Amino acid sequence: MALLIGLPATLARGLIAAGSLALVGIFADINRRQLNWPHVVMGIGALSWLVGNGLWALGRPVYQAAPWWVGFLVLTIAGVRLELARLLLLWPGPVSWW
Repeated sequence: MALLIGLPATLARGLIAAGSLALVGIFADINRRQLNWPHVVMGIGALSWLVGNGLWALGRPVYQAAPWWVGFLVLTIAGVRLELARLLLLWPGPVSWW
């Protein structure tokens, strides 16, 4: 939003880096309360996003930050899939999607 309303790009980059730092803090708290693989994988994904956004905020080229952003997407999706698989294993009966 900061970029869309015309604020300086450095401010926008700093805000998104701060947001990713907040997400890392949220996953640190979740993992402190209940440690399991899906949360760990998603927490590592949040760290990946923080690294990518930190590189971008420091003025590095986008091609250096992009692999970290892709890591965030891949690890987040993998963590969600692990969580869904765990929930389906706890399901009491057969699962029918039809």
